[in-house]
Amino acid sequence: MGFYLHAIKLRAEARFEFKEKLEASIAEFDLDIFEWNAIKESVSWEEEGKEFWLKGQLYDVVTQKTVNGKKYIYCLNDTKEEQIVEQQLKLTSNSNSSDKNHKTIK
Repeated sequence: MGFYLHAIKLRAEARFEFKEKLEASIAEFDLDIFEWNAIKESVSWEEEGKEFWLKGQLYDVVTQKTVNGKKYIYCLNDTKEEQIVEQQLKLTSNSNSSDKNHKTIK
């Protein structure tokens, strides 16, 4: 339980740091740009309209634009938060497998 709360705190801190970077005037060429119709079937929203998973990568939405009737999503790849999530999943997986290896004493 303690690790879970710590992981949530680390994730919140990573999000805050990442949002600060966004506000620090990121150049458009630093962004990944996706045409919405091309990716919408593969997107899994972490936070609707703000953060999503695509092909195992986590992205923060910076802005959305419509050009010639097509919707484009301008994003930053959030690798720091991805690493925290991966560590969290590994530790949870390890914890679950070690629990299965222990016998319950009655």
